[in-house]
Amino acid sequence: YQSSGDRSSDYEWHCFWRTYYGDYLRMLFEMVRERGVTVPLFHNLPGWIYGHGYDFPLNITMYEDLYGEKSEIIFGIDHIPEFVSYRNMHDDRAINDITRAMQGKKPLFAAEFQSGSREYHVVPNPREMELFYKASIANGLTGWNYYMFSQGKNPLRKGYSGDTFYWFTPLTADGERTSAFPLVKKMSKILNTTESLILNAQRKAEVCVLFYPPYYATELERPEVGASNLQFVPAAIRRPAYFDGLIKVLQLLNIDYDMADLTRTNGDKLNKYEQVWVFSTDEMNANDQQTVVDYVKLGGNAVLFPNLPYREMNQSPCNIIRNALQATPTGHEIIDSPLIDILDFKDVKCANPQMVYSDES
Repeated sequence: YQSSGDRSSDYEWHCFWRTYYGDYLRMLFEMVRERGVTVPLFHNLPGWIYGHGYDFPLNITMYEDLYGEKSEIIFGIDHIPEFVSYRNMHDDRAINDITRAMQGKKPLFAAEFQSGSREYHVVPNPREMELFYKASIANGLTGWNYYMFSQGKNPLRKGYSGDTFYWFTPLTADGERTSAFPLVKKMSKILNTTESLILNAQRKAEVCVLFYPPYYATELERPEVGASNLQFVPAAIRRPAYFDGLIKVLQLLNIDYDMADLTRTNGDKLNKYEQVWVFSTDEMNANDQQTVVDYVKLGGNAVLFPNLPYREMNQSPCNIIRNALQATPTGHEIIDSPLIDILDFKDVKCANPQMVYSDES
């Protein structure tokens, strides 16, 4: 970007595309209904890249004009972890929570639930996949379509990666059972026994994590080279600070939490939580800043990091949070490998820059 005004126009451009995506899918929906098709319609939300889902929320934000009561479309998510490990075990919970926060009360359904592998050298382990399946259920998933349940054969010269589509599936292209089939059979028995318990289970959380869609509306974003004078660029820090940071830490500490879309909630709705975590950078729109302030004024405890916003997404000055909290940074410091002590924890590694506040703040 050449200036903050340039960044502002880019934000409006992304807002336009979210309306355009919505109009296009509504047109397709109406065409289907006009032809007498009455079955529920799903739209697929992809986003796992080589076994990681940290950019999945970007795709979720593309359809914000269709969530809730705005359409009948149900959005089905993808879960393709490839190899299950400490690095990605939290991803499905984060994706489930963000989708639910934006979509509302519609079923949380996995349109593509990994069963096999697109690449021959990526060999899923049935025992690892069982752990992932059960974790996904515990994390709110209420339905899925195995992808792929059976292997396929592509027509000559039509295959993206040769004549075989998907490997290590429960069934081969000839209908023969593989080592992955017993797991599918086992999961079916578990679901037949516990279905009502799963569907009626309720999460009990005293903590809420806010999701802010504008921070992920970046599919067309250009490089930020400093002309916008931002201390923190959302696209650059959202993975380590938010997706692989805050959300992962809460799960590792076994702290149950709910997630809410900051643009669709208010102080009264948030007031039932003892604590609300807000991933906030330099930018946040006025209405959304006011929501945070309203929650605090009602007696709530809000944790905001890494910065207190001072401008809207269109780059207009906006200090609602700073003024309400009477807290304004006096500057910032960039320290090589910054370490801080907080409560009883010593040498906690932090990101740069460090925002500095006066004692009065």
